[in-house]
This record gives sequence, C-alpha cells and structure tokens, in this order.
Amino acid sequence: MGKFSSYVEAKFPLQEGGGILRIISIKGECLRKFLSKFQTKLRGKEEVEDLLLDFFSAFLSPSGTPFLFRSRLSSGVYLGPGETKGETQLWWRTMGLIYVGSRKYLPLRVEVNSRVFAFDVSDLPQGVKIKLGYILQGVKGREVSLKVVRGERGSDLEAIATEASIPVEDLRRAVSVFESQRKEDFFLAQNLRTFMKNQLNLWIAERIGSVDLQVLEEFKVLASEFIDFLSSLEEELVKVWRKPRFARRVNYVVSLDRLRSMGLDKLISEGEGAELQRREWEELGVMDSETRPVDTKYFPGLKERVEAALNHLDQELDGWLIRAENLEALNTLRRKFMGRVQTVYIDPPFNKEGEADFMYSVNFKDSSWITMMENRLLVAREILKEDGSIFVRCDHNGDAYLRLLMDRIFGRENFRNEIVVSRTTEFYKNASGLKRLMVDFDTILYYSKGSEPKFRELREIRDEVKWLYPFLPGEPKDEEDRYREVMGRRVAAPPGRKWGLTQEQVRELEELGLIRFKGGKVVYSPALKTLKNNWTDIPGYSRGWGFKTENSEVLLHRVLSISTDPGDLVVDFFLGSGTTIAVAQKMGRKWIGVEQGEHSSLALLRMKEVLAGKGRVEPYGITKQVEWKGGGFFKYYELESLYDFVDDLRYSPSCLEGVPFLLDLKLLVHVESPGMILVKPYDDVDLPESASLSRGSYISQVREGVVRLEDGTEFSLDRPPAEVFKEMLWWK
Repeated sequence: MGKFSSYVEAKFPLQEGGGILRIISIKGECLRKFLSKFQTKLRGKEEVEDLLLDFFSAFLSPSGTPFLFRSRLSSGVYLGPGETKGETQLWWRTMGLIYVGSRKYLPLRVEVNSRVFAFDVSDLPQGVKIKLGYILQGVKGREVSLKVVRGERGSDLEAIATEASIPVEDLRRAVSVFESQRKEDFFLAQNLRTFMKNQLNLWIAERIGSVDLQVLEEFKVLASEFIDFLSSLEEELVKVWRKPRFARRVNYVVSLDRLRSMGLDKLISEGEGAELQRREWEELGVMDSETRPVDTKYFPGLKERVEAALNHLDQELDGWLIRAENLEALNTLRRKFMGRVQTVYIDPPFNKEGEADFMYSVNFKDSSWITMMENRLLVAREILKEDGSIFVRCDHNGDAYLRLLMDRIFGRENFRNEIVVSRTTEFYKNASGLKRLMVDFDTILYYSKGSEPKFRELREIRDEVKWLYPFLPGEPKDEEDRYREVMGRRVAAPPGRKWGLTQEQVRELEELGLIRFKGGKVVYSPALKTLKNNWTDIPGYSRGWGFKTENSEVLLHRVLSISTDPGDLVVDFFLGSGTTIAVAQKMGRKWIGVEQGEHSSLALLRMKEVLAGKGRVEPYGITKQVEWKGGGFFKYYELESLYDFVDDLRYSPSCLEGVPFLLDLKLLVHVESPGMILVKPYDDVDLPESASLSRGSYISQVREGVVRLEDGTEFSLDRPPAEVFKEMLWWK
C-alpha cells in the first residue's frame, strides 16, 4: 500500500458502533475499494504521490471530513471579502459544513496490558454535557466491567483499582481511551466538489514554476478524480443526515374540558390507566382543576378515539412537543411547516470556552459554534413566513459572530434591533477580587425574514409623571401645521420649532388631563412610553422550574406581543424548560417546541400544568397578567435518530460504479414487494404523523383505519404505500 492510501485509510478506521461510527465505517469501506484501484495509478509516480499527500493533508480532518483543517487560514474566525465589491463577510474554518457533533458515548471494550476493560453506558444520559463517573460491576478473569454514570454517582478510580486488584495506571489509561470518544467534532461537507476544485486550482497556481508542469498535470488529473469520488461519497452522507425522520411514540395531552367536548371523557373513568393518570394529577397538584390534562399514553385506544373525533386534526392542535436533536428535527419539520411560522425564539448554548454549553471539542471552538448555529438558522429562515421574525439570545462570547452570521443569512437590511436583557444578578452581590467589570446583561438579536415584518409597537404606563414641552426642532409643513387647538385656545409653535403632537393626540391628552398651561406655556405629560430596545426593566431569567437558563415568561410575553397575533405559529428549537411554548399557549398562539434528552420531559410536565392552569408551580409567570384559565390540546412524540436507523442502511460495491449509490437499497429493507407496502421500521412508529412529515401536509383525519392529509393523500393503515414515505426510505 502506498503512502497516500495509507494516510487516507487512517482517517477512516473500520470500527464497530452505530451513529457517527457507522457513517465513518461506510465512508471507510467505500474509500478502501476506491483506493485499491486508485493506488495502481500511482505506481512509479512518487513525486505525484507526494503532491497528493501534501495537498490533501491540509483538508482531511481527524474524522475524515474534508475542510480547511490545516492551512494559513485555519486558525480562527475572520472577515473576508464579500460577494459584492467593497463588502466584507464572516469567514470561519468550518464554513460550509454540517456540524454533526461530538460522538455519543458508546459501549466500548478497551485492552490495556492484556486486560480488557468493558464500559457499559446503558444508564448514561446522552446529548447533555456531564462529568463522568465509574462504578465497578465485577471482575471475571482478565475482564473488568465498569458502569459509566453521572460523576456524582461514581467511585474514585484509585478505590476501584484497589477493589479490582488492578494497577490504577491501567485503569486510568482505559478511562482515557473511553473518554476520547468525545474529543473530536464530526462534520459533513456540503458543496464539497466546488470547494475542493477551487482549492485545487489555487494550490496548483502557487506551484507553477517550482514544480515540473507534467508532474503538476498528472497530479491535477488524479487529485480531481479523488475529489470527485470523495464528493459523491460526502454528498450521499449529507442526504442520509438530512433525511426526514419517522415519528415514534406519538401521544396527545388534552385538557379534560376539551376531552368532554369530544364526548370521550367517560373513557378515562376506570381501569389501570385511570389510576396511573390520577397519580400523575396528584404529583402535578392539579386534581381540583376543571382543565386537568389527560395523557393518552395511559389509556389504550384513546389516542385513536381522539383522532377519529376530529375532522381537521392538525388544525385543532395547539402545538407539537418533539423530542429530538434539533437539526434532525428541523430537517424533518421543514416540509410540513415551510412558510407557516410567524416567530422563532431561541436561547441557544453560548459560545463559551471549556465550560461550553453544548457538546463540542474546543479545539476550534468558535468555528464549531458558528457552524452549529448556521446549520439551524438556515432552516429556521425557510420555515418562517415572509413577514416572520426571529429572536436569538446570546452573550458577549458569541454576539459579534452571531450578528455577522445573521447578516449573512437574513440580510443586513433585515436587522431590526439588538435588545438588551437582564441576567440574574443575585450571584454577584458579594463578588470580590474581580479583575474586570461584572456582566449584567445578554443581548437578543432581532431579525425579520423580509422587509415588511409583522410588528406591533408596545406602549407601557410610565412609572412617574414628567411635564414636557410638546415641540421639536424644525419648521412646520405649512401655516396650518403651525397651530394646534389646546383647551379651546389656538397655540402656535415657537419660531424654529414644530409641534410634536398631532391634533388627535392633543385631544387624547386633554381627556386624560395630561396637557395644560404652565406659566403661560403649554406642557404635556406622556401617559405611556413607547417600548425601546432596553428591556432591563424586566427579568431575563426565572427560577420557577429549576432550570439553569430558564427564560422568564414576561420576556417571552414581550417578544410575542410585538411579533405575533393570536393563532400565529411560534417555534423554539432550543426549548429548555419550555418557557416559549408555555407563554405561547397562554397567549393563544400555536407552537412547536423541540428539545432532546431529559429536558423534553421537563417541558412536558410544565405544559401539563399550563393546561391545568394550576399545579406545583402554576399559576406562574404571566398567568395572572393574561388571565389564563387553562385548557388546551397538543401532540408530543419522538423522532427516530441517526442511531436508530443507520445500522439498517444497505450499501453495496456500487460505490465504485460511475453513478455511486443509485443501485443501493439504503432503507428499502422496510418495503415489502410485491405491492410496495411499507413494513413498519419500529413497533412504535406513528404512520399518520410520519406521512404528514414526509409529504409536508397537515393531517385532516385518521378514522376507521384510513389516514387523510390536506394535500389529498389518502391511505390505509393496514397497507401503507411506501411511496408516501419515499424520502424517509430512499433518496436520489
């Protein structure tokens, strides 16, 4: 094997495991087949092979993704030349990639000095940043079994080594190997072919005159061939990542009054489900609520009865609560909700150093964070209505980058405001020994999708009365505009000044007693003040639900008040504790909330209390302000993840054909022939919601075993046609 092939293969180790490891293995298998033929073209061409190694070593990262991994421009974030002469735009090292994230912790067997350490991750929360701990499960011969848990539950490594009678150095080495799973970030490259061909031309141009032209020409031919194959491979994996996901474990939460209006309330009065539901009501503290939430998961058949009772199912829903990784969710939701969303509000993880709020390697912290945000904001723009808006909360660690990124995605002309919001200040009361000023606020960047966003000017009652002169610098438009009638007197603006109040505003102030004559001059007191971009008068965070970065309900009430009307759809795909959807529900807006892992369970509990209008925490936030009484109806479910379906992918030696992957089954293993009928990929898959997501159409009816979508699609649940789910199974 030649130097170049050895180098490339080292980037794609064949290793067992699901998710990202499976993706890397697919890449590795195809590349090995390709390289076995490619290397024969390099025989006797050592100088060409050296050039290939030199060029591609600048681009292939440790995880095998091609980008500017090592170059003069690879060490940070820059302003580079824009598309228009005289402009600049944000440039960063991982620009144009999809941030897949650091890999999940997978069960691993590590050999150290002829001893095997087996790591069990079955009880380890995934997708959240936690300190790891270890518990000794047992020792059998030369194998040591360890359970991986949250750090506070784990034992000291020296104590484990003593109990297992093994050298602590061996244990530490094994733990280091296990934890290295999270040391690398993983990306997929978009538009790789164009990017690499441009880089190749630049690289060759720099070497003309210093390298023999015939060698350069041979190098260019072979490099182009490798780029074409690598690009086709990467393009396929991008499609795998973006494929719409099946909906799993679908259920509804419907308030008792709504269930009664459907004529279904008697179905929850007895049986095991009734007892489980009663226990939940007691735990939530909602037993005496007339709108207490009923969860269909407790009652077999109730979900189907609820669906059958409605003629326009999705239109009747108040919201959707989805448990999923948010980029996977956005790629799935984009078809169904394209152009339907009025407002997006997100409070994403901040771009902090070693204590980063999301799982990524800090080797190139800024670039990874910007790419993570870019991937999601691009889809967020797609689902917004033309008059829609987006609000993104950030702090000093990332707001400079975020502003330039959002200029790039939404357009500089669609920047509306930078809003200042308070942080929680109680932690700083006794601060001492500081070396810089304390940080007292975050910012919210407010952009619109288009030039005419929905916007409502808010006015609030002033805390104190101030008497002001009602004149502004400048000249009146005409002689008539020089005068206003105040309390029966015709009053002219002073020379060089003009009236700052219309005649209608003068009359309103007269009715309120807020305009008068003082010392012969007219003065007025504005009863209301117009809301500006300084929002430090309200709390930015709250603590009611015990969530570290719980945004306050009064903050979200203000955001939705200026950008939405009742019935508008609001989205938060960094949902956290669920403030955005709780406020949307109380304000009569539709909503979508996306969160992964344990946090989604907290949001579900919170929304159940919101529907009840009371509970352990409710009434809370804006409940009294908006006179919220409870009630509602929403759907909650999970989306399949990459880890769920990647092991079912079927690829063959077609990766060596002229048109790679067109002959592969991919996920067609879930199709029964003849008839092309879908075989359920999971026992808990929900076909109506999955069809809705695949087709991009709302559900109208699910009745008597037949699903009807608003776009006219109709199929039987007994024999679901694979064509309805095509994009979830096979992609071009």
